[in-house]
Amino acid sequence: MSIRVTFHGAAGAVTGSCFRLETSRARILVDCGLFQGSKTEKELNYRDFPFEPARIDALVLTHAHIDHSGLVPKLVKAGFSGRVHATEETADLASIMLPDSGAIQESEVARLNRRNAQRGRPAVTPIYGADDAARALAHFTAQDYGALVEIAPGIRLRFWNAGHLLGSASAEILIEDGGERLRRLGLADPRRALEQERLAQSEREIGGGREALGGDVLGVAQGPGQRLRTVHALDRATHRHQRARLGFAPPCARSARSTFSGVTGSSSMRTPTAS
Repeated sequence: MSIRVTFHGAAGAVTGSCFRLETSRARILVDCGLFQGSKTEKELNYRDFPFEPARIDALVLTHAHIDHSGLVPKLVKAGFSGRVHATEETADLASIMLPDSGAIQESEVARLNRRNAQRGRPAVTPIYGADDAARALAHFTAQDYGALVEIAPGIRLRFWNAGHLLGSASAEILIEDGGERLRRLGLADPRRALEQERLAQSEREIGGGREALGGDVLGVAQGPGQRLRTVHALDRATHRHQRARLGFAPPCARSARSTFSGVTGSSSMRTPTAS
């Protein structure tokens, strides 16, 4: 049995991760990410998919970063009706990040269309909106690390902890070739210590900074993985020093913290009150 793998993103570029795996019995995608970067790269998000979304049987989502998950709402909007397989934590983070991504696109396009109207240019539409993202979330199915599950005819999936972002996974895909033989793709080393090491280091750095400042702490981070580690480490550090008050930005971190603290057993975070 032939197996065909086609890369539709993150090849010759960093973002837009998406590849399609086809057998004689099924078609699946691994990731469906947003292209980010230059204007030329961002324009790739507006093109039609180079495959028929309605013919895709399943989507494997390795983690919640937008360059891996950001076009899932567009995929569903274009006709995909299968399941999106992800870890529970990835599904939780996606429930925050995808609607947020849709809302950002709507606001950016609204601002662009105001400028276009002034210049006599045609209006554009967002890739998808917050409502599209909410509808896409209904397709998510949470899978446990280490569990072997059939996701399409002749294709089974097992997630291993990748230690990249909360809920991130390396995907082991087993493909039956019509007999007893199995073909494996993406077998990964399931070591799990990296995330805890990063968290401990963040807590040490933040705790030391709080001691020096002796007051409020504001944690600002760029990516969701860094942001969540920072926010959780701030919580743990300030929990031991009642004088410190905790704030964080941007607002997405306020929602995502519940996912992170639920997994790690963090105490409730305290936010600054108006003075």
